[in-house]
Amino acid sequence: FEADLDLTGKRSLLHLLDTAVSYEGSQRLKSWLTAPVPDLDLANRRQQIVRELVPLHLFRDKIALNAMEAAGARRTWKANQLVEWLQTSDTSGAPRRWLILFGAWVMLNAILLAAHLLGWLPPWWQITLAVYLGLWLLWSRTMEAAADQATALEGALRQLRAVFGQLETFSYRDTPHLRALCEPYLDPTHRPSRYLTRIGRVVAAMGLRENPLLRLILNALLPWDVYLAYRLNRTRADLGQRGAGWMDVWFELEALASLANLGYLNP
Repeated sequence: FEADLDLTGKRSLLHLLDTAVSYEGSQRLKSWLTAPVPDLDLANRRQQIVRELVPLHLFRDKIALNAMEAAGARRTWKANQLVEWLQTSDTSGAPRRWLILFGAWVMLNAILLAAHLLGWLPPWWQITLAVYLGLWLLWSRTMEAAADQATALEGALRQLRAVFGQLETFSYRDTPHLRALCEPYLDPTHRPSRYLTRIGRVVAAMGLRENPLLRLILNALLPWDVYLAYRLNRTRADLGQRGAGWMDVWFELEALASLANLGYLNP
């Protein structure tokens, strides 16, 4: 029935209303418009939030601007790809074991080098260092795809931090219903900006991979790549389902902002 009533498609009600940047926000709005039997309680709750959002045009515009910068050149951003990446972590304990192995190997190399310089041992450190670097090269091949994906998402993570940071610091004094929706962002112990900042630092440090010489020197002296992979996996594991919850609220807010924009333009 949605096509018969021009609810979706080109020159449709959805096309008129939709201001969401994310694909999921657009789909959330579409599901509301095409629900055959709307939930009246949910509809009333949305209406209360929309009323509070209507006069907050600067708030809505700033969220949309940050979201567009996160999306880059894409008109509609499928943000669930980022959600899936945030939720994908290795729970087997392998990253920690690799870190312990490479860390112990670096210490062994240092001890053998010191012993050689003091004249106590032959240059055995050259053999252990060569084996260490060979193992590191083999290990790094398995991590290249994950590291490249993390680096590609750095800009989106930075802008999401701006979006969520705005929702964390906004004064909800006169908007109790909007505050209730954004409650997941207001937990002082689990603020999304903190997690995204931690991920952003690790991803930025991974950018050193672009300099092969510096990368080789760093990894010869300490397990740099292995440590970064461990920290990235640990932070993603700490996020758990929180990341999906934060993104879900954002999708909801985008859909509600679309309705509020119509109310603002047609008071």
